Amino acid sequence: TEIILRPKHGPMPHRAGQFAFVEIQEKALNEPHPFTISSAPSDENLKFTMKVLGDWTRKVREDVRPGMDVIVRGPYGRFCPDDAGDKQVWLAGGIGITPFLSQVRDFDLNESREVYLVYGVREKDEALFLDELRAEIEKRPNMKLIILESNSGEFARVEVMKEKLGVRLIDFDFFLCGPSAMVKGVKKDLKAEGVAKSKIHTEAFEFR
Repeated sequence: TEIILRPKHGPMPHRAGQFAFVEIQEKALNEPHPFTISSAPSDENLKFTMKVLGDWTRKVREDVRPGMDVIVRGPYGRFCPDDAGDKQVWLAGGIGITPFLSQVRDFDLNESREVYLVYGVREKDEALFLDELRAEIEKRPNMKLIILESNSGEFARVEVMKEKLGVRLIDFDFFLCGPSAMVKGVKKDLKAEGVAKSKIHTEAFEFR
């Protein structure tokens, strides 16, 4: 589910990769929940992309209508690749693509950083915004998209990334967002490969 919000009192300044608390002003929906901002900071509207993981997100999908008021509190978080080195790997698992979606939408066409976006899904049909990601990344010569399909045996693990990327992992900063088991496993393997702890960045959300 993608929620698009038009600010009533001017845009909310934020950086690509940050999150905010969303509070929809309707009965049974006015409990604040944190979500990554999936729009670029330069966009006029705020966009949040949500996966149904419980009663609240299901109600959002079924009950939200145009014209409803929403309170957004934020932004929060330091999951910002802009602060890292010139060589980066962004690893997304499932709905963990959202901070990277904001990054891609914000990525300058003349950006000098070398970035690999590794997107792990069960199968390609489940990859959110895949057409947009491909179109945007094709415009950016320093950025590459790699899809890993677990149903085809391509798991989001370090050994698979080494094979797919063909680069020295210790030269890169890693940004990881997705299911906690995936993030923990990749962090452990990256450290075993000699990647410095300071070059491994993770989003603190818990994904079921």
